[in-house]
Amino acid sequence: MLAEELATVAPRPAPSDRPRGAILLAEDNPTNQAIARLFLEQAGHALTVVQNGEEVLAACRNRRFDLILMDLQMPIMDGREATRVIRESGPPNADTPILAMTASVEMGTRQACLAEGMNDVLTKPIRRDPFLAAVSRWLRRSSPESEDNGATAAGEDTPEA
Repeated sequence: MLAEELATVAPRPAPSDRPRGAILLAEDNPTNQAIARLFLEQAGHALTVVQNGEEVLAACRNRRFDLILMDLQMPIMDGREATRVIRESGPPNADTPILAMTASVEMGTRQACLAEGMNDVLTKPIRRDPFLAAVSRWLRRSSPESEDNGATAAGEDTPEA
């Protein structure tokens, strides 16, 4: 049924005011991967897709990404461990924004992800407009010309120092 729904989604042109970037998508679920890929590619992003934490680390050794979308529960190495290694490994991606992607709605999940070095948490199932809005917001923050790189928009939670 989901495949049928995806087939009926008309491609939307990418708004010219949205930033585009090189995005690493780490997602092992084929359905979630297909949905995220569809939305991101239609928005004009350059996309690299991997399925586990080890593949994340290999991709990050070879290329600088503007944004990393990280599933929390993946085989071989989960998203939390991959994030920790990326943050500790230095360039080229130690400062790249990492957004957790999870179906978990537990109270502590967001705080734990932020404490573990992720910048934000996106919940699944992915909904196109909020998903692309979050991607755009973090791409703007990671761009070199952004004056408020790392600043938090109103209403967003941030880890306490």
